[in-house]
Amino acid sequence: DDSEIMFDLTDRCFAGLLGATDPHKMAFVAFASIFTSNEGKRSLVPTNAAIKLIGALVLSEDRKSLASCGINGPIFLLQQLFGMGLLERHECGFKVHHDCHQTYARQILNDKRQRKVLFEKRISSSIGGKEARMCTRNAKRLVGALHLIFVQSYRDAESNWESGDDDGYCFLRLPWHMVASLQPVCSSRHVLLSPSFLKQRINSMGLRPGIKAHLQDIEALNTISLTTRDKNCFEDTVNTTFEMISEHIDADEVLLLEAGKAYILLALYFQHHFRFSDSMGMLSKALVSFQREGLAEEDALIKWVRAHAEKISFAPVHLIPQSSSSPDIIRFADVDSLLALQEKAVSSDTQSLCGSTHSSPDAVMLKLSSHPGHAICLSEIKQSYPGCSFQTLCIGPSESAISIKIKANKFVTDPDDRSYLCAGASLGGEGDNLYLAIPSKICSMKYNRTNTSDLIVNEDGSMSPRSRPDLVFAVRSSPQLVLLKRDSPCRILLKHGSELQAHQVRSVSHDSTVDNDKVFSTELVSHPGKALTYGVESVSTSKLSGNLMILGDSNSSDAIQVAYDGRKLAAAVDESFSGDGSGYKCKYNLTMALGSIRSNNSFPYLIRDEGGTIYRDEFGYGLHWIINDDGSLSPKGTTNYALGLNCLSLAELMVTDEQRAIAKFEAKISCKQGRGQAVKHGLRIICLLFL
Repeated sequence: DDSEIMFDLTDRCFAGLLGATDPHKMAFVAFASIFTSNEGKRSLVPTNAAIKLIGALVLSEDRKSLASCGINGPIFLLQQLFGMGLLERHECGFKVHHDCHQTYARQILNDKRQRKVLFEKRISSSIGGKEARMCTRNAKRLVGALHLIFVQSYRDAESNWESGDDDGYCFLRLPWHMVASLQPVCSSRHVLLSPSFLKQRINSMGLRPGIKAHLQDIEALNTISLTTRDKNCFEDTVNTTFEMISEHIDADEVLLLEAGKAYILLALYFQHHFRFSDSMGMLSKALVSFQREGLAEEDALIKWVRAHAEKISFAPVHLIPQSSSSPDIIRFADVDSLLALQEKAVSSDTQSLCGSTHSSPDAVMLKLSSHPGHAICLSEIKQSYPGCSFQTLCIGPSESAISIKIKANKFVTDPDDRSYLCAGASLGGEGDNLYLAIPSKICSMKYNRTNTSDLIVNEDGSMSPRSRPDLVFAVRSSPQLVLLKRDSPCRILLKHGSELQAHQVRSVSHDSTVDNDKVFSTELVSHPGKALTYGVESVSTSKLSGNLMILGDSNSSDAIQVAYDGRKLAAAVDESFSGDGSGYKCKYNLTMALGSIRSNNSFPYLIRDEGGTIYRDEFGYGLHWIINDDGSLSPKGTTNYALGLNCLSLAELMVTDEQRAIAKFEAKISCKQGRGQAVKHGLRIICLLFL
């Protein structure tokens, strides 16, 4: 066997040494085990970094036996390993000579006796005798201990990264070693959230390489976050890290062109994790950076940003009549496989939904032939109901496509076969969105069957509710408004926001008359040439009815005119043509429906509210709005959110530095704090600064 021959040849290198061979073998195995790339390949290591590891493992008796050579012990061991042909020596460091030598190190680690002899005593001084004995019983745990010991050698630099020396390795790979150590989440989170470490990393590697390395470390942290606590910790780490990176990119010393390219890196990361609104925000920042740099619309970078934004723009899928023959109707690319799944489900012995054990092993990705390069993807909009929650599905890039299979006559997601596709939260009617229903763990799928509509794939590749074959799913042609963070680059800015604030009316109750000079259009400066208009989807109950708000042409007759009384924002209809000279009358109030006031969780509707007490959030402000200084709209009581659109926006280009700072401050306020608490908190900070 070739592998056995190579093992024997490598092992003989150590047998030929005079004196103690354990330090040499230990040094090589430790070096080859932890100094690898993310893919486990051989990696070039600066000499200082290698000395830190070996120096932490060499015993006092080893140093005495090596002292006769007159050279520092760790350096002598590295030179010896180079002379034996096990390491390559480069101008800037060392590297394992061949893959077979790295395989030899892994085989030594898999030998329990070798682990005990080489490492138990050497690592006990760093991690304790009891932990050392436990680590030598398991190869993976021992490697984690070696990573931890290497990380501890940089402990002096942790207190102040800015004063630490750049050895060419610390800022490049140290977080990765933390992720691979015995204490991965806490230690790696500590360094990834350090602004001084990020600053030094970018200074050492450059802006984009530094950010890319940071993203790779975050991905590595994600792979080991298995428990609920670790996952929550990871989410907090991601959000805080990206705020920190964005603040660094926004700094004045960063060139606009480089800043735009860095924002593209962040946008691609968010897209990969189905955070399309955050991805769109980063693309909007990239577009603003390129425009400030003076790039023309024909430039390749701006063209790429606009084309990519179209692919990830949040475009929900809703039901329209099949007879309309609209070009927006979606048709799946792999129709034959989807039809085969349906036939298999029909031909099988259909069991009750609660007790069915039938599950097709085949999974199909929902890529579209009607919209090349696009697919059905998960959005961030999620609505919760007793026993089940519904996550809106949208059109996105094909690389983010979801996979489905058949179980109990339902299209379920792969590999999680509890969540299934459905048409709306009702039986599926015109205008309903396509959702992913996610039953709670204590609630069977049978509970939700009466509340949702099963779906079928038609011969032409379109999809319909089983109960309404006359309807098919199509892409919404206009972007839909959602709640975003107050400082989101995709928030909308009203052109006449300051005028609405200055010309408030006494009341905008239903059918109240408003003077002409107190009614203004909803034209947006953040989206030039656009305004808020009425959408097709409607909501109706015994006490209220209304329409969804979407983005439309500012010159259109459908552009909404509004009046504001300091709390409610109402659509005003011009009735002066009726002959009584009554002018404008308030007809509909802007409110949130289909969810509580949470980021990306609610759609704004214009509601004819006769009762006045229906749609309110948990703080009682469902119909009350604040027009911010920059022209954005925030629900009262939750001023850390603002209305926005999942499409490219020029909001960052239209606001002043002061308005941008206020938006960032308010975005960080807890949802339960209102503007009053925010002002008090801000005043408290100012007072402390004066003191």
